Amino acid sequence: MTYPRLPAHLPSSALSPRERAVVALIAEGWTGGAIARHLGCAEKTVGAHVLNAAAKLDIPGYPDHNPRVLLARWF
Repeated sequence: MTYPRLPAHLPSSALSPRERAVVALIAEGWTGGAIARHLGCAEKTVGAHVLNAAAKLDIPGYPDHNPRVLLARWF
């Protein structure tokens, strides 16, 4: 099985502080609901941060890949 190439050339500064926080928590294994409660926002907002971070880092998304898993691998 081959995995998508991860964008190691992009610094985390390409992400907003909130996107970096969400990605860091994903990398620690937090669920979307837990992240939302921790950050005081809606779970839908967490999902938007995930998709925005993935887009900024050129990480492929659905249906072929799960951006949360790929973001955790990038982190």
